[in-house]
Order: sequence, then C-alpha cells, then structure tokens
Amino acid sequence: MNLSLFERVSLANQFRIRAKLEADDHLVQFAEILERGYVTLYGRVFEWIYDETPDAIGKEVQDIFDMYRALDRAYEAGAKPPADAFHPRFDGFDGNNDRHFGIAGFLIDDLGLWAELKGRPRNSHSMTTLGTYREMLKVWNDLDRPFPLTQDHVNKIAIGPKKS
Repeated sequence: MNLSLFERVSLANQFRIRAKLEADDHLVQFAEILERGYVTLYGRVFEWIYDETPDAIGKEVQDIFDMYRALDRAYEAGAKPPADAFHPRFDGFDGNNDRHFGIAGFLIDDLGLWAELKGRPRNSHSMTTLGTYREMLKVWNDLDRPFPLTQDHVNKIAIGPKKS
C-alpha cells in the first residue's frame, strides 16, 4: 500500500486526536506507524477495515430479504410451505464463505431493517443456501414479485425451478 505524505500526516493526526478522546494506545501506535512511514506495518493500521461489498451483493441481499418478507406474510395469512421446499424460511448465509453474510447482519442489526428476520439463524454454515435463494428469487422475479403471495405463488417460489 502506498500512501502520500499528505495522507500519512492526515491519518496520523486523526489517530492522535482519537487517541486523546478514546484513551487507546493502539491509536497512538497507528499514528507512529504512519508518521515513521513503516510501510510493512500499514496493514496493522487498516486491518479493521473490511473489503468493499459490491453493490450487486447488497442489492441481492435486499431482494432475498424482500422475498422472504413476502413468504412470511403469506405464511401468516395461512399459506403452507410445501413439504419439498428448499428453504421455506430464511436460514442465513454462510458466515465463512459468503460475502452476503456481513451486510445481511448490518441491515438487520444496525439499521433495524427487516426486523422480522432478527431472531432467525444468521449463519447457515452451508455454501448451498445462496444458490437456493437465487433459484427461489428467480422464480419470484419471473412472477413479477407478487405481494401478497397466494398458496400457488408460495409453492412455486419455495420449490424453485429445479424441482418444479
């Protein structure tokens, strides 16, 4: 990572200010790393910064959440998930391998959106759930994202195109 002199000075100053406000010795160390230009240690300064989550992933998570909101409302209205459904209820994303996992938690926990998913599993521990959600989402989109859902809609979405 290459930082300009201006970036190093600006960041070092910000870390020194934060260190005074938060009484955190790590912040002082970060400022010193930047001031002294220890390039090999820059990773320590920025290790708490996550990689960017692409817009497409964020939108896909929100679409999946909207689909499950529609399914949940249908279940509340009396629709029944089919016995051979993939994931009739939201089962989370794979916390170890799926970039959807982080933004999903942020949307629910930090922003308070899709509150009905707050008590649901967050980590599916399976790399197959996302593929299943995508299959279901394809069906929901092909149906023009109906809301509210009928029992027939629920059957089509929850079974997905692979089984229908």
